[in-house]
Amino acid sequence: MALRGSIALAVLIVLTGSFLFVRTSDEALPAGVRSALVIWDHGEVEKEETIATLTRAAADHDVSLVKDSLGATSSGAARTLYVVHQSGGRAWPDAWGLYPDFGRDVETRWADVSSLPLAQTNGMYDSDAPQEDLDLVAADLRSLGMEVSTLSGGPLSMMGWALYVVPLPALVGVSLLAVATGVVHAASLRRRRDVVLVVNGSSRRAVAVHDVRESLVLSSGALVAGLVVSLPLLAWYNGLAQWPRFAVLSLLGVSGVAVVSAVVVTAVAVLRAHGPVLSSVDRARHPRLPSVVLGVGHVLVIASVISVTATGVAASGKVLDNRADQEAWSTADDWFRLQFHSGLDESLQSDGPFAELARHEFARQAAMVAVRPAGPSEGYGPYHGDSLTVDARYLEERSIRDAAGRELTASDAELTSLLLLVPDSLGDDVASIEREWVQWLDEELSDHGVDPAYTERVDVAVRYIADRQSVFTYGTDWGDESSHQRDAVVAVLPTAVDVVSDGWLASNMTSGGVLFSDPSSVQRQLDAAGLDQQIGSIDRARDVAMVRIAEQSRELRDVLAVAALALVAALLSATMTGAALAELGRRRDVVLLTAGAGPLRTALLPAASMGAVGVVVIAAAQTLGLVEGPGAVAAAAVVVVADVVVISAVLGVHRSRIRADTLNRP
Repeated sequence: MALRGSIALAVLIVLTGSFLFVRTSDEALPAGVRSALVIWDHGEVEKEETIATLTRAAADHDVSLVKDSLGATSSGAARTLYVVHQSGGRAWPDAWGLYPDFGRDVETRWADVSSLPLAQTNGMYDSDAPQEDLDLVAADLRSLGMEVSTLSGGPLSMMGWALYVVPLPALVGVSLLAVATGVVHAASLRRRRDVVLVVNGSSRRAVAVHDVRESLVLSSGALVAGLVVSLPLLAWYNGLAQWPRFAVLSLLGVSGVAVVSAVVVTAVAVLRAHGPVLSSVDRARHPRLPSVVLGVGHVLVIASVISVTATGVAASGKVLDNRADQEAWSTADDWFRLQFHSGLDESLQSDGPFAELARHEFARQAAMVAVRPAGPSEGYGPYHGDSLTVDARYLEERSIRDAAGRELTASDAELTSLLLLVPDSLGDDVASIEREWVQWLDEELSDHGVDPAYTERVDVAVRYIADRQSVFTYGTDWGDESSHQRDAVVAVLPTAVDVVSDGWLASNMTSGGVLFSDPSSVQRQLDAAGLDQQIGSIDRARDVAMVRIAEQSRELRDVLAVAALALVAALLSATMTGAALAELGRRRDVVLLTAGAGPLRTALLPAASMGAVGVVVIAAAQTLGLVEGPGAVAAAAVVVVADVVVISAVLGVHRSRIRADTLNRP
């Protein structure tokens, strides 16, 4: 029963991992992708002719090409596949049919490449052709002066990303260790059976072959049952989209489980072959090697589960932040951001026009600054993540309380000074923080670009605010874990002096740090200045942020599913380990109970020793950085305590059975 349970659990883990991998890889790359072409620069080809040139080259070599573009909508994320050229007989026989999305979070649709925004012509194009065919297209483009490259793609190229998003390595390790523990547990229960078979003429090889065959049959049966059950579930979830891909990946995973179980069975048989035939009956000493193998395997299971639960705790914290983000974004529906698609040379040449557009919108009270630097979080200067640069309009939209608890308003902003809102607990560091911002002001004013330049000195004023405040950043970047900051230094730009440079404005307005409330006005100015070719779209900031929030919420669901399976595997491993150790030490326990030993010696001490090992595992995980924060440590402690309880219970049941079967007989 234990062997069946461990193999069934391992197959369930494989099916879950296959589902998560297919969904993650499908959202990252369209199904069927085998290679990709990257256009770095259109070079000597006119930008307006880039797509036409690419289309001709792809048609000449009959290579399918699509441009993958992910965008935000009011209902979630939408991926558009712009078809450059469609070749028959490959993975995309009908590019205009319904795309088989495996997951529910991203909706994919096809479009003709003629509708691709000119700003997005550079970048990656996916193909279902091998890289060798795509190299021919790249050679033609290079001969025309374009800077391009090719690379191989496909699901395997997504392995690193999938392993980053979902803790699959720990999941795979837990499944394989569960199988190994189940095999050793079954072997401990079959010692007497195997001795009887050998004594009655069966060879040890025949016994081992029988056990290997049994494990393979169990693995195959569990896979077939799992795939049959998956049919109605995936039919409900996604209409069986890409089910063959899921089935093939599951088959490969279960094949690995079957191989591991066969190897462990064979290893156990080889170890037994080196001892006397009747060692299982005659030997009075506790068999140490199987006990050590079980103990080490179980400790590895616990270590894997602890690492997964730590990931789950971290993801839970993200979702708590997401709830606060959703509430804040629900009242920020009127702000829009630019999605920027341009080369470095183009952006540098356009700093002035972009800055002029931003200043025009500021004068109309139709723009707002909320810039969180992308630099390291350790620090409170203008280039560190624990700071936020805003303008007076921000104080009209969002609440910040000073140290006395009063809510600051736009009237609190300084006319000609940069106002630093510093958390009260940072009073000792305020001098160094102020120096960083003074240096930033000097740099911005020296590169201002406004004529006439402002020559008066701009001072820095400091005001203390309440500690532990969560400040809304309006952050929409995919790399942002949250749109809130806690205990950040907030720099409020002066209201009567324009202190920031053209480069600073252009950089931040095209990365979401400068928001606009009138997208029509912004679009008109982009068109008039010829900047529309550098802007992919003007999106509602809330929609962009909600895509990230939905992604993080889904990540939590995935991690919790993995953690639940890992916890079940840990409890099953604890049950099998306790039962196997009890069976292997049965003779010793009979002697101890006959001598009057209590449950402390026969049940609690072995379980407590495993708990002590669990504490060591937690300490090692903390040292390696796998478990960080009190929440993760508490979750790891719960796993260890549950492990001790299960092993104690199993050994206690074993003690009761010995009394009933041996000591209490009439």
